[in-house]
Parts: sequence; structure tokens; C-alpha cells
Amino acid sequence: MHQIVDVIKLIGKRGLSYYNRNNEAACTLNDTSLDHGNFLEIIILLSKYDEVIKCYLDKFIKKVLRVTMQVLLKAVGGTTIHERLVGIVKCTSSKGINVVELILKVFNSLNLDPKKCVGNSTDGAAKMQREYHGFSAQLSNVAKKQIHIWCCTHVLNLVIGDVTNEILQSINLFGILNGCAVFIKESHKCMDVWTNKEKNK
Repeated sequence: MHQIVDVIKLIGKRGLSYYNRNNEAACTLNDTSLDHGNFLEIIILLSKYDEVIKCYLDKFIKKVLRVTMQVLLKAVGGTTIHERLVGIVKCTSSKGINVVELILKVFNSLNLDPKKCVGNSTDGAAKMQREYHGFSAQLSNVAKKQIHIWCCTHVLNLVIGDVTNEILQSINLFGILNGCAVFIKESHKCMDVWTNKEKNK
């Protein structure tokens, strides 16, 4: 652990950037032809000479390469919405039909009728959205009345990404907003003040 802290100190002292915009995914760490950014490149270099760091890095890569999918169910009872995590399943294919098959296995294990599914929500990935072979289209073959809703957080991230590519001043704005949110969220006292002010509106 001390080695990693020393790497962080070195990068800060030299005024270097920590990350590269590309190739930060753990699944690419074994590819030495890619530039992973200063932090990861130094850690990879140290792992060649330090067995402990090499062991941690290898375990991390293996863990990340196991792609899993979370299955959440939302049910409405009166005016209350109940949300439950009902499964974390290993996902070997992101094709729409394969994702639907995984979800149907979870439904079957819980004795849930998939025909009673009224909606689903996913990110905006193309494999989820395709008109004929995407996840939503495949689920509609099983649950005819279900409606697909994009995850609003993912949509917001896409919008912010597009805006910051077009209007450079927006980067400062979103940086200030993020700083305010982090400041409020990381202090219990600030969070209590914020919550009370929101209740009194």
C-alpha cells in the first residue's frame, strides 16, 4: 500500500496527470502497447518487480473481467414504490436475447410471471435499444405490454458530455456544481441543513 501512496505523491509532486482519457479499463491492463496514463503505467511497472502489487493487480483484473448484471425489481403497492435487488448474474453476452434469457431465469427462480412485467429501464447502449434485436424488443416478445424507459442518470450523463464538447465554458459550470454537491454530500451537518431546507419548500 505504501508503494501506491508513494506513486500518488510522485505524480502530484511532478505535476503529472494521473489518467489517460483512453485505455483505463481493467480489461486492457495486460496490453503493454496501450498508454494507460501515468498512475496505471507506474503501478504496472512496479508490479513487474513487486510480487504483492502483481498479485493485487492480477486479482483485480480477474475480478473485473467477470461481467455481472444486476436485476432489480420495482413494485407499486398503493402509493409506495418498493425496489429490491433480486439477482446478480454472470453475463457472458450482451446481445438482447441473451440478456432477456438471463432475466427470465431470475424471474423463474422467483416464480414471477414475466408477462406481468409492465416496464424496464436500461442505459442507452445500442444493444439495449435496437429496434428488432435489442433487449427491449426481445423482452416485448415475452411481455407484450411492457414499456421501455431510459435510465435518466445515463441520459443526463450523455447530455452533459455533449454539452461540454460543444461549449467549453460549461465545463467550469459543471465543475462548480459538482464541487458544491460533493461539499454538501460529504458533510453530515451540510446534508442536514440541505435536507431541512428542501422539506420546508
